[in-house]
Amino acid sequence: SLCGIALSLPYFQIHTNSGTIFPMSEEHDVNTLSISQLKALLDKNKIDYSDCVEKSELQAKLKKALSAQPSVPSTSASATEAVNKTTENVAGTNCIVVSNSAKPDYVVVFSHGYGANKEDLAPIASGLLKKSGTINKKISFYFPDAPISLGQGMRAWYHLDIQRMMLMAMTGKLETLVREEPVGIDQALNTITKLSTEVLSRHSLTGDRLILAGFSQGAILSTHVALHLPTPPKALCLFSGALVCRDLWTEKINRLKDVRVVQFHGTSDMVLPYKVAEWLHALILKGNPAADFVSFVGDHTIPKIAIDKFTDLINS
Repeated sequence: SLCGIALSLPYFQIHTNSGTIFPMSEEHDVNTLSISQLKALLDKNKIDYSDCVEKSELQAKLKKALSAQPSVPSTSASATEAVNKTTENVAGTNCIVVSNSAKPDYVVVFSHGYGANKEDLAPIASGLLKKSGTINKKISFYFPDAPISLGQGMRAWYHLDIQRMMLMAMTGKLETLVREEPVGIDQALNTITKLSTEVLSRHSLTGDRLILAGFSQGAILSTHVALHLPTPPKALCLFSGALVCRDLWTEKINRLKDVRVVQFHGTSDMVLPYKVAEWLHALILKGNPAADFVSFVGDHTIPKIAIDKFTDLINS
């Protein structure tokens, strides 16, 4: 991953009449399980294996139980419609679009971080929608390319002076940084506003059917967009974001009062220090006391707990 994201997608569960047989990730099947794991699963599901001597016999017993299970009905849109992934130009912006319905009820615009591109976060949507029952909404995810090329496939929403940021962080001048309005952020705001307006229009949806999400610089931009859209989004999901434009955002923070906001940040983040995430959350709480903040032990990344909470937000 260009921006160093460690993705950990949720498990799906396989069921039998007696309940859950076992959690299995996309990468694994019965053949990867140890003898003790095989026996534990057979025990849990009250399957007699006393006649099994070899590991292969245990595997065959479990496979037979799996093949005999009835199909499990699902209320998710992904159970009835195939997951579709395309690359499209939307309102002048190249996007990866991942959808489980041609007529979604909600759209997610998910902005990548500095130095990444539209490919970086798309596996999140693909992974969630391909797991039956994980997402229970008809939904389309849009992953746009930032407008500025940094070379070698890397892109940015606006330019950053990385050395200056690091120096100010090391010298205790973070408060100066959070007051500043990044040069170019309003151009990026226009890009995402046009994109969001177009995708809502193409699906005949109102502004309250939009979910904004972003990682790192994309999270900062998503916050800026949410505070400026004519109709605030349904939800705002911020992965490793930060406070900038403090005075301007303070003036507009009440626009988030009815928005579902959830923010994630690693306690050992060395790219955007944890403190600036706390400052952002404190500001958001002034406009929306119900806003959620989830800290995790880790660095500048998207862990499994964040994906799970993001899924819960979409489903709710």
